[in-house]
Amino acid sequence: MDGASHKWKMAPTGTAGNPISWVDLMTLGSDGALNIGTNVAYPQNGVSIQMNSGTGAYVNIGHPSGTVAAVAYIQFLHGTTPIGSIYQNGASAVFYATTSDVRLKKNISNADSGSNLIDALQVRKFDWKADGSHQRYGFVAQELDVIYPEAVVTPAEPDSMMSVDYAKLVPLLVQEIQSLRARVAALELV
Repeated sequence: MDGASHKWKMAPTGTAGNPISWVDLMTLGSDGALNIGTNVAYPQNGVSIQMNSGTGAYVNIGHPSGTVAAVAYIQFLHGTTPIGSIYQNGASAVFYATTSDVRLKKNISNADSGSNLIDALQVRKFDWKADGSHQRYGFVAQELDVIYPEAVVTPAEPDSMMSVDYAKLVPLLVQEIQSLRARVAALELV
């Protein structure tokens, strides 16, 4: 215990008679902050989990300065196979990736027209019950599930909330834009 915080430390193996250089593995501060692999709230290398009553809860994940793009901050696995990640994208951004490698797919061919699906989508406006905020464009998960279930997350627990993975709509929208562009080009309007 160090002051008002708890520290977990580790020392590398060494030889008898030499001083020990302890390394902080994890620190639990009096403010409720849990720092893993670091002892600072905004780490350049490590994880900081903040749960301060005044500012809410958040997680900071740091990479050492100078790391390159496409280094994973968080990786999601199914067994040992990566299925998605949050990656570093240069020095000032991240990107969210779902695994889409050709090595994981078979029977690859062009998609069918999405026109009927696009026409059936019910884009809604609504107010959120929790805070009354207004959303001008969005979907209702239960309505979207009937038309395009690939974009809906239905939890195993029936009382859990359904959600929409808006990124799953992008391929459908791109396919429809390509189809529209081909039809416009055929009319020789461009």
